Amino acid sequence: MPVKSLFDPERISLAEYRLTRSSFVTPDNFNEGCVVGHQLDHTLKLGFNAEEKIARVEFSLSIKTNSNHHNKAEATGNFHFAFFYHIENSEELITLDKKKQMTVHADLSHALASLTYSTTRGVLLLHLQGTALHTFKLPIIHPSKLVKG
Repeated sequence: MPVKSLFDPERISLAEYRLTRSSFVTPDNFNEGCVVGHQLDHTLKLGFNAEEKIARVEFSLSIKTNSNHHNKAEATGNFHFAFFYHIENSEELITLDKKKQMTVHADLSHALASLTYSTTRGVLLLHLQGTALHTFKLPIIHPSKLVKG
């Protein structure tokens, strides 16, 4: 008989999200028709308050157009999100050892990264409309690329 995992994604709920930074820079005389792609840099940080059963995920993105030098300067966008998740069974998924070192169930880390990344994709689609970055789509990636360690 298979062992039942302690992790259940249905026991996670999005309590709140905040877009804490959103900035766009579009240079004068920028020609959107010259854009051939985008450069993306991102960081994701997980934090947990086990007593409150809350996970905080901070996600920062930096997007830059690539015009193959056909524009004098590239358009850029910088964003920072804070997501707060309630985890019903956090006491089963997040443990502290005697030295107060936290261990988080890998499936929980991956789920939080996936939820954050996917939700950010939808928010960005709306925020980028009408900007020089409107053709950018946050690519689909494996959550292990977001969560290191």
